[in-house]
Amino acid sequence: MSVSPIRLATRASRLALWQTEHVAHLLNQAGLPTEIVPMQTVGDQVLDRSLAKIGAKGVFTEELEESLRRGDTHLAVHSAKDVQSTIPPDLELVAFLEREQVND
Repeated sequence: MSVSPIRLATRASRLALWQTEHVAHLLNQAGLPTEIVPMQTVGDQVLDRSLAKIGAKGVFTEELEESLRRGDTHLAVHSAKDVQSTIPPDLELVAFLEREQVND
């Protein structure tokens, strides 16, 4: 029986893709197939204005969260610096990876 892949939402930046590839590798090692789904966020698209001017809340996470809500993806991989301090009530933080540098 074939298992459907876990679809991982991520920003399309180099760092985000690297982090998501790392998560996918860990899941694959556990026997879980994955598919990476890169996305552009408002924060990635609007480069001519400051975050304060475009509305700093969720500019790097909203598109990924909407993908989860629609069921297009199963998990979203974020850098903690991009996540808002208040998580929407319909979503959860379910895992954190070990940090390579604890003072980063």
